[in-house]
Amino acid sequence: MIEKNQLTLVIPTRYRIQYPKLVLSYYAEIQFPYTILMIDSNEDKTHIQRLTESFKNGLHLHYLSLPGLTTDQSIKVALDHIQTPYAMMVGDDDLVISQGIRTCLDFLSKNKDYSAAAGETIWAKLIRRGSRIVLDPQRIDRGEMSKNIEQKRASDRLIGFFKSVGQCTFSVQRSENFKKNYTLVGSIDFEACPHTWPLSELSLQGLTAIRGKIKRLEGISLVMIRDYVLERALNTVRMIPVTESITHPEWSPKVQQMIQLWSEEMSFYEKMDMMEAMQKGRIAVYVWLLYRLKMYSFAIDSKNGKQVLWRLLKKGIQNRLEKRKKLPLDLRHMAAENNKRYAGFKTCYQKLQQFCEWYTPSLSEII
Repeated sequence: MIEKNQLTLVIPTRYRIQYPKLVLSYYAEIQFPYTILMIDSNEDKTHIQRLTESFKNGLHLHYLSLPGLTTDQSIKVALDHIQTPYAMMVGDDDLVISQGIRTCLDFLSKNKDYSAAAGETIWAKLIRRGSRIVLDPQRIDRGEMSKNIEQKRASDRLIGFFKSVGQCTFSVQRSENFKKNYTLVGSIDFEACPHTWPLSELSLQGLTAIRGKIKRLEGISLVMIRDYVLERALNTVRMIPVTESITHPEWSPKVQQMIQLWSEEMSFYEKMDMMEAMQKGRIAVYVWLLYRLKMYSFAIDSKNGKQVLWRLLKKGIQNRLEKRKKLPLDLRHMAAENNKRYAGFKTCYQKLQQFCEWYTPSLSEII
């Protein structure tokens, strides 16, 4: 199969006009072989539309203007434009490594019981050094963002997914599942309230785990930019604490809607009674809150709730201790190293350095 017909890379963008130029020039430079769907939710479509037109000759690129819509809403509207068997959603400041995507596609084509696959995720951090904006070579997070979820039962995968930190939103998925997930989540619009927008990603992750197993593969598949310079300039660093969100009046109704989504899917996949499925969904939320709140006791309405929580807590502490033993890699060494695990990262690193050179004089115009 021709590669452009295998995968659609979905890139929603809004407000941040500086990043699409970076990602599209990067994909043009590496001759990205897959289809790209750029969804523009800016009120003024002029900038992004002109930008995509300038790259159409070198990329399999489609542009869609949906002004004013949230990310979930815009993707839901754009689903009919996905004509490939696989799809992947990334941010407008994320860079995909082609070699890692090929590995994921090859794995999914051979393992039909898996709904998603992803490689390692690297965080590239932009910092201010004097009057210049540079790529921080030392402070990086080697992504434990993707992980193996391979239980046989859908309900076990749902609860198992939230037992440790991780995500599968930015993974390669089967388009059939991708479309179902965004159709369901986009109809609720969790992003309408800043206190409930994390539930959007939570809902998508849960649905992905319910629909099939999830595989973490060796090698980098995604580089995520963390722009500390712009965040501090715009004072957008602060995240709303979950302790504040759970007391907001919008929180509880949205959580109930999320559990309802999960329960209906679990009931279908496992032929499970709806009441039992709702109970499994509530446990998954409690497990997620346990990690977010870092609490030593939390009420779970199940027979062995305290024992389950204690096992989860011990495992979480062990995982954190193990991670501290691992020294962070240096981005420069990764780019220079001839290692299959870091294949494709060199071009990405060079493009990020070029972006910093452009970004330094342009920041005053962006803010």
